[in-house]
Amino acid sequence: MNAWGCVIIIVVSVCIFAGLSIYRNKLMKKLSKLLYVDNKPQEFLDQINGIWGKIFFSKSIRQFQSLDAYILLQDYDHAEQLMHDLEGQKLSYGSKINLYEKETQYFIQNGKYEEGRKANSTLQELGRQISDPRMDSILDECGTLVKVYADRDGSQAHHLVEKGDAVEQKSMKGLYYYQAAKCYWYQKDKANTDKYLKKAQLNLCGSETWDKHLEKCMRDYSALDER
Repeated sequence: MNAWGCVIIIVVSVCIFAGLSIYRNKLMKKLSKLLYVDNKPQEFLDQINGIWGKIFFSKSIRQFQSLDAYILLQDYDHAEQLMHDLEGQKLSYGSKINLYEKETQYFIQNGKYEEGRKANSTLQELGRQISDPRMDSILDECGTLVKVYADRDGSQAHHLVEKGDAVEQKSMKGLYYYQAAKCYWYQKDKANTDKYLKKAQLNLCGSETWDKHLEKCMRDYSALDER
């Protein structure tokens, strides 16, 4: 083969590779929109596990992405099986952090506190291996979640108030104030429980689910245990 033939092959190969990379990125954006914007987890699963998903994404990537979809579908059996399967794979450091962060949040939010503590323990151990502000934030979020819900640790109240004061996003501000109210309730501090429930209402208003729950909490603080 002459030099021009080699050049043509190289150019064609580069063009094909670039085209496939562009298509892969477009497909990932489309799938992310389906799951996180359009809230169509079943359609997302059909596409990522279809022929193009299998061509462009590795098994572990498809499993990671499918995990959120199964949780949105409340198909907890599939979600927990995926978590178990991913734990047995050889994952990158970042993927391990992502997995155990998801596990901690999932198990705590679903009242499976021992599993949540175990996932958080692994996450904290992994996270301490590097010094990074974003990692510190992840460890703090998950550690606080365990302390508030699993340990019923009322001493987290002030920390949560500070987090609520600092964040700008209303939904997150409301969630931190709600969790602070839980902690004040653990301390039997009625005045602050009432104060931060009202702050949570102010920032979470507009969500029918939250509106009903917070109204119930204002009538009966024991309803704070429901969420």
